[in-house]
Amino acid sequence: MIFDLVRLDQRIAAMAVALRKRRRTLFAGRYSDDDQVTFARDASTRASFEALGDLGSDPVARATRAWVGHLTIERVTSDDLVALEAARAEVDTEVEPHRSIHDLVRALFGPEREARAAAAAIRDKGAATVDAARRFAERRAEAERLLGAKPSASEDSFDPVEVALDGTDAAFASLDLSSKTWAGVVRRSVASDAGEGWPAKITARWITDTLGRGELLRGVPLDVTSLPEPLGAASFARALADVGGSWAFYDRPAQSPFCVMRTPNDDLVLRRAALFGSLILEPVFHERKLGLGRDRARHQAATIARAAIVWLRLAAMRAAAWPLLAKPLDGTFPDLSERALGRPIPRALLGAVPRLMPDARAELRAMLAALVDRDVLREQFDDDWFDNPRAHEALRHENHLPAESRPALPAEAVPRALAGRIRDLLG
Repeated sequence: MIFDLVRLDQRIAAMAVALRKRRRTLFAGRYSDDDQVTFARDASTRASFEALGDLGSDPVARATRAWVGHLTIERVTSDDLVALEAARAEVDTEVEPHRSIHDLVRALFGPEREARAAAAAIRDKGAATVDAARRFAERRAEAERLLGAKPSASEDSFDPVEVALDGTDAAFASLDLSSKTWAGVVRRSVASDAGEGWPAKITARWITDTLGRGELLRGVPLDVTSLPEPLGAASFARALADVGGSWAFYDRPAQSPFCVMRTPNDDLVLRRAALFGSLILEPVFHERKLGLGRDRARHQAATIARAAIVWLRLAAMRAAAWPLLAKPLDGTFPDLSERALGRPIPRALLGAVPRLMPDARAELRAMLAALVDRDVLREQFDDDWFDNPRAHEALRHENHLPAESRPALPAEAVPRALAGRIRDLLG
């Protein structure tokens, strides 16, 4: 098989962009036929994946092959993913409440009484979503097996689930959530009690006003659609994370092959998403961007930090729970959820809540790695690094490095950075 690697790279880049956009609309519950991804067959088949392996050590071919393998799996499981999100978004017109699983999960973050009712409704109405999630996971596992794809865990220099849970055990115990149900613990993660200074709505203008100072975003075509509705401070973190990931994905030299600059589930893209999202944990961010006084800024950042402990443990649970979806006889999910949240979630809800995706482990790893990135930026550019043009230059320089040339992450730095962050914010 003969490849035109330049044209193949262009098609892969176009599909990667389309997949990012589809993911956003799917997860927002607004998917339509207009969001379908057209997969180029020569860039998404097992035959192409195997043929590219015959090109030996050529770095462009090696990077291209990784993308072809990823896109092959995405193609053969695409209908299953769409079916899952359709089940999640379908409104039950027969049984009250007449709401979709997507809407009921959102209701978990509302007032406590409504959250309790939503949790009960998810239990009663979630079977179709659970079945669709299991089919998607089983199909994905089979596709990876047939292709010979390596599990993502093989790329970890540390166990992100273990680091996240062990590193936050003491802080989580101090939150005094003993009276909460599992839904009440999940609700705590949204930081609805940290409401000072935020705008009433998350808009593209707020994002650009917050991050757009200097050269950081200049010339980068950001995707600022499907911004979340503000349920709490965590919604603003999610919006900043979405923009941070989009920025890192698109900020690359146009003359370089896409496959060389970005990898599937790119660690840099995920780390920048986590880094930008974590800005709401910086007291100086609350002073500079929200107009709070020093003491109020410190207090609000600490309030959000307590919510972030829960959010990180939720992320660890999602990472560990994803493989369980493809094991219908495995009964460890209640134990896993109790380890993470202090309360078991019934096995019957696995796949309905929380949302489980195959990149959950990579996202968790990036959240932890971003703690190290943040420490480096603070050491070099001070607490307000996000407003420092020299920090912007350093970040964009790293965006423009080929994926194989990026600095390695020292694994021992991760638990140290997590412990330091908790100590700084919570004492």
